[in-house]
Amino acid sequence: MTRRGLETVLCWYTVVLLALYLPLETWASLPAGLLSPYYIVDLVGMALLALGVAASFNARPYSNPAILCAGYAWCAANGWRATADRLSLINRGEPLPLGGIELAVVGGSTLAAIFVTAALAWQLWDGNTER
Repeated sequence: MTRRGLETVLCWYTVVLLALYLPLETWASLPAGLLSPYYIVDLVGMALLALGVAASFNARPYSNPAILCAGYAWCAANGWRATADRLSLINRGEPLPLGGIELAVVGGSTLAAIFVTAALAWQLWDGNTER
């Protein structure tokens, strides 16, 4: 697969991800309030992902993965923090509000974000994004 092809697949993956992530995270954040710092950090990540998709699609036929990579890196870092928070609760003997599925979803999403960040960073590292 070409670099442009990989980027296109990741962009469409991101569109589907945002269609799920935005409403679910908004719903989950309602009890704490949409001005909660945790929700605002999520919104910044979602905005970076949306801007990255737009920049990538507008760069055609060339590649432009930089903003998309930044969005995934932001979300991976935030996911790492969220995973660590849940593991801290478990270590203190406290239950997770949604049980084990919560840790599986948060941890799995974090791993996926790390993987996508690595794929996009590889594209940037090569230095030739016109292929």
